[in-house]
Amino acid sequence: MPSPSEPDPKDAQTPTPVPDGRETMVAEPGAGPAAASPASDWRPGAVVDELYEVRGELGKGGSGTVHKVYHRGWGMELAVKSLRADRMGSRRAVESFVQEANTWVGLGLHPNIVTCYFVRVLGAPRIFIEYMEGGSLEDWLQAGKVRDLPDAPDAAVQIARAMAYAHGRGLVHRDLKPDNVIVEHRSGRAVIVDFGAAICSSDWREGILGTPYYMPPEAFRGERPTAAFDVYALGCLAFELLTGRKPYEASSFEELAHRHAASAIPRPSSFRAELARVDDVFARMLAKVPEARFPNAAALGNALDDRLLVRDGARDGEGETPSGTAAPSSGSLRVLVVDDDPVFVRLLSRCVQVAFADVHVAIARASSGAAALANAERARPDLLILDYLLPDTNGVDVLSRVRALGEGSHPEVIVASGAVGSGERWRFDILGVSEVVPKPFEFAKLVEVIRCVASRRGWVRPLQPLEAPERGA
Repeated sequence: MPSPSEPDPKDAQTPTPVPDGRETMVAEPGAGPAAASPASDWRPGAVVDELYEVRGELGKGGSGTVHKVYHRGWGMELAVKSLRADRMGSRRAVESFVQEANTWVGLGLHPNIVTCYFVRVLGAPRIFIEYMEGGSLEDWLQAGKVRDLPDAPDAAVQIARAMAYAHGRGLVHRDLKPDNVIVEHRSGRAVIVDFGAAICSSDWREGILGTPYYMPPEAFRGERPTAAFDVYALGCLAFELLTGRKPYEASSFEELAHRHAASAIPRPSSFRAELARVDDVFARMLAKVPEARFPNAAALGNALDDRLLVRDGARDGEGETPSGTAAPSSGSLRVLVVDDDPVFVRLLSRCVQVAFADVHVAIARASSGAAALANAERARPDLLILDYLLPDTNGVDVLSRVRALGEGSHPEVIVASGAVGSGERWRFDILGVSEVVPKPFEFAKLVEVIRCVASRRGWVRPLQPLEAPERGA
């Protein structure tokens, strides 16, 4: 399908600084390509910056290339998006990359959005994100096996909730499509992995951007993007996910634009009779006029949940989690992550999200012993993930004080630290800690440890790996 020929509106945007706390500072707007260093060797087997072992190329876009690397310091795999060498001489390309970096940093953490750990813009611009082991929704669709995908309706709801989270931060995705959603093998989570086209609607410059099969009528006219853009795109994606067909198809850009604007809204029940219960939901998602659609992605997710995900009379958060595992009596599992390194806090939090992919979980974070104790006093954690060396005390002292809080102050505890010797280990043993994971840790190993602890408490059930089909199989 031809892509729009108009200039990418991101080219005209001025970047804003990425917040402090990342691996390097961001180039000042206008520093442009002069600050960029020569491209590194990204061939498989190469070692970049004496830290990243290149495992292979994952994909390539108009201005960036994504590689799979092994981080020697963390003992885990990452995906690294780099500005292509032939684009390093373009000031607009560098500024656009900075804009994308700002978007990633501003997203924070959500279980259905791939995590950005940190960014580097000085020198060779790079974005370091979570590596997802899985296949894209496009892989399932191309293989003609979309009905084999477990919990396909739940995937649509997960994507809607991720978009509601992004919209709450003022972002419009503008290019939601099956290629941009990965289904994780281990957990079956649907995760949005690309926010390269996302902008704040106030940053918009006139132009057309998106993938035509998933663009609303107003996007073809170059109108200002709003959350309604993404509601429509999600409607197209969910329609394809549930029926195996796109809502509109055509042989040219112009014909496709006309069909989105003027053709009757298709009904899912025309292809699968059992989907009649969502015909009216899709009629609203794919409405020609933005004002007639769901007011936001959260409302859309709730509507899909109501019609697609009723499980034996029990709803999420009301006595039973989606997998049927027992949730704490308060309705959410409470996890407190304590570490003074902001990058490790993100890593640990992501491990928790992956380990509890099928359970409602609320993650609190603390960077000191005092902050951890104050958080535990407000809401007793069910699981405590604790570093040993903290700026104001140590992990043994923190755990001792948490244990002394009284009723409900005996959480499961995992110590994740590189500073636990035999003496410290003995003190943790006295306090009932059986799991100590040394840093650097392997991401998958820590997820497994968390999962084992949770299964002992009956919070989760063992995960069954999900085999994604080969594209075109």
